[in-house]
Amino acid sequence: MGRTELRRQFQSIIRHQLNTKNPKTTVEYYEKLLKEGCHEERIVQLMAYVLEIYTKEIVGSNQPFSEFEWKAYLNGVYYTIPDVEAESFDERDARYNSKRIKKEYGDLRKNERQYLDELIAIEESLYMAYLLFEINESDAKKILHIVIQTIFDEIDQKTHRYEDYVEEDLHFLAKNILYCSDPYLNPALKEYMNSVIEVKPDNNERLFKPLLLCLNRILEKIDQSGKSRGYFNIIKTYVKADFTKEPKWFYNERTLAGLIE
Repeated sequence: MGRTELRRQFQSIIRHQLNTKNPKTTVEYYEKLLKEGCHEERIVQLMAYVLEIYTKEIVGSNQPFSEFEWKAYLNGVYYTIPDVEAESFDERDARYNSKRIKKEYGDLRKNERQYLDELIAIEESLYMAYLLFEINESDAKKILHIVIQTIFDEIDQKTHRYEDYVEEDLHFLAKNILYCSDPYLNPALKEYMNSVIEVKPDNNERLFKPLLLCLNRILEKIDQSGKSRGYFNIIKTYVKADFTKEPKWFYNERTLAGLIE
């Protein structure tokens, strides 16, 4: 079906629920975010994404719709209202960031085995999104560009917003990768990394160099695979999807050891 059509279908369901005011949980959550300052279209996008996750869960377990569980899913979403003063991210920023990574950190085209496990950790997340949400290669690139900009924001102490770049579903899929790779967004990851190297702004360049190199390398792989048989058809030969396990963190013992050398 594809990501665009799936997105459209679930957004149509949310709009129907809002028009009919049934279930009331949908209306209450919509009005709550509206009062907090969120744009109405972004609320629909967000709720459609959550509904898609919930629907896949109940269909997979052969369970009926429960308004109580639907409310729990919505309340479990960590959502922040974008800063209106933040810079708006666009394709020009995406291109600039890729060039910046190569200029400041180099690239992995000739030495990607150095970070093979780390590359696979990110690619597993993309592959899961491909299987669950039918993202395509263009979607995957946008997800990676959001992750890259978020990391550069950590380094540069800036903030960007993404309303003009992607819809909420892709933004949240990017957050899934960030949760496994950005210690400022994952307290457990920060504690793990602090046992080897202190996570603090002064160390950000060193902390994030391996991550930025790997993200840029995957962008290159997506572009290169588009000329042959497709990125996801290639990575499924070596990436395994195990939905019973927690996603892998980007940083492992070898990565951390390299940060202090």
